Amino acid sequence: MAELQKEAKHHLNKTTNTIILDYLLWLASKTILEEAAQTDRGLAAGRPGDRSKGRRLVGLVDGLIMTFDLADRPKFRYGLLTRRIDLASLVILFVYRDARSRYITRRSSETRTGPGRREALRARTVRFLRDRGTSSVVDGRTLAGLQAIQVSDETRAQARSSFGVVVDERDSGRVSLQDALHRFFLVSASCYATQTPGPLWISIALEFCLFAALEGYLLADERGGDCVDACFSYGVLARRPDDDDEEEDDDRQVELDLLFSEAKGAEFANSWETGRRRTVDALRAREETRMDRHLLAVLQDHDFASFRDRVTTYLGAILESMADPELSKYPAVLDKSILRAPGMISIAHHETDVQVPPTTTTNTNGTRKRQKMTT
Repeated sequence: MAELQKEAKHHLNKTTNTIILDYLLWLASKTILEEAAQTDRGLAAGRPGDRSKGRRLVGLVDGLIMTFDLADRPKFRYGLLTRRIDLASLVILFVYRDARSRYITRRSSETRTGPGRREALRARTVRFLRDRGTSSVVDGRTLAGLQAIQVSDETRAQARSSFGVVVDERDSGRVSLQDALHRFFLVSASCYATQTPGPLWISIALEFCLFAALEGYLLADERGGDCVDACFSYGVLARRPDDDDEEEDDDRQVELDLLFSEAKGAEFANSWETGRRRTVDALRAREETRMDRHLLAVLQDHDFASFRDRVTTYLGAILESMADPELSKYPAVLDKSILRAPGMISIAHHETDVQVPPTTTTNTNGTRKRQKMTT
């Protein structure tokens, strides 16, 4: 009996926590996007002391998401909650990235914006590339140029201006666009599970890849073409036939494969590949041109502020397309639970149901106290 009651309580607590997490993820995404839309250039980047509603939620929600990312076996893998986790993580990474970087010196290197957080977020991209057995998606000429040329201080300063970065954050563990890129494709894969992405999505996605690659090279000191490979590998190669890997993120990689599967149609596949090749070709510099100067010119040919607003609008549309949190279930779970563990033992407040008897425990001072099972 005691074991069944314990299992029933576990079921109830897990369900209650799921509802609370679902609500917090929805509320954080909605608040942050609304605040971003109300500010100039689509970025809610006030000082931490301003403490906007969105900023108050970021620490809590980002901590929950990080716990999910680092868990050996995340409990909530599928469905709406997983979509909310992906969307909330992407919203936080994309909207607040610049605000975090400006004031990162106030935080230790072990916080969610530090190297540990950055590496955790990039782990999925690394596995994504490795499982496909790909080492490069651009030709040797481009990679050679990326390896050979270092970025001058002048070029770096102009790149920071184009990206809206206030100070040089090379050693701060600054959250980058590449950190958000993988989440962008996960969110898109969920949204287009039964549909085919259109030209607008292709345009946003390729621009996201381009800005992430340029920022990685010009600001983050990511040399050797690794950043370019990671950013432009999506939709290039299918999984290896002999891939028997059963890693934690295997199901998410399959989900990404479906985004670019044959089921989406030849027109979408051709449009994506044509656009991808054209974007990668733009990274090639003539022999007499320094690679860093060429990439800076490519960056300045694109309006990052306009791109940022487009992505913010896109994320807002995704949030609107999702169902609102089922808050009506919350009081039902606490007050009128119909959840039943094996053995049909109910945790509820109805007289007809089996009631969980109160237990007594002993305090450290030897006195006895009455304790009820909480739900």
